[in-house]
Amino acid sequence: MTHHHLTFKRTLSGNVKAYALGLICLFLIPFASAEPTAKAVLVKNQVTVESTTKQSKNIKRGHELQVGDVIRTGADARAIFRFYDGSVLTMGANSEITVAEFNASGQSKKGTFDFVKGAFRMITGAITETDSPDFTVNTPIGSIGIRGTDFWGGNLATDNSIDVVLLESKHVIEVSNQYGTVILKEPNQGTTLMKDKAPLSTRTWPEAKLQRAFKSVATE
Repeated sequence: MTHHHLTFKRTLSGNVKAYALGLICLFLIPFASAEPTAKAVLVKNQVTVESTTKQSKNIKRGHELQVGDVIRTGADARAIFRFYDGSVLTMGANSEITVAEFNASGQSKKGTFDFVKGAFRMITGAITETDSPDFTVNTPIGSIGIRGTDFWGGNLATDNSIDVVLLESKHVIEVSNQYGTVILKEPNQGTTLMKDKAPLSTRTWPEAKLQRAFKSVATE
């Protein structure tokens, strides 16, 4: 009788331990599976990253980004992030962008960024080297669909408008909102997104406007 009682206690203790271990593993799985998607290769002045746990910290060169991170730059700040597929994101001062989704492996390649304010330049890598690229930058007043390119976007004129210009590409950029869509096909072609309006007709940017855009993300 005593023997069976002791066996029961040991078995119960073992089950409790196994259950507790299972819970620990369950909670750890998301953290263990979260892999970095990019690395900061240049950080100038104050640049912060807010993780999915809402923890925000100042970063330095070498910091690794994960999907869900919110990047914010301060006054006179610059940041360059190189993604592991070869894509490069450059951010100007007083900018905010979230890496909403980034998967450059396998058949279902997809990238999504949420732009809030400021200025940025994006050069896509292997993530858009597919027959049907799925790469989008969402903004408060429209979206930018990328097929594989080098382009710039940001608040060049006012905080209430977003300019987009194609810099170099074998593919087009589709700039759209609920009011309409325009296609940027040639280098230096640009458009402007404004609230409650369709994107402006495409036009080739003059050199002075291009230089203003370049200056907003220049690192030297």
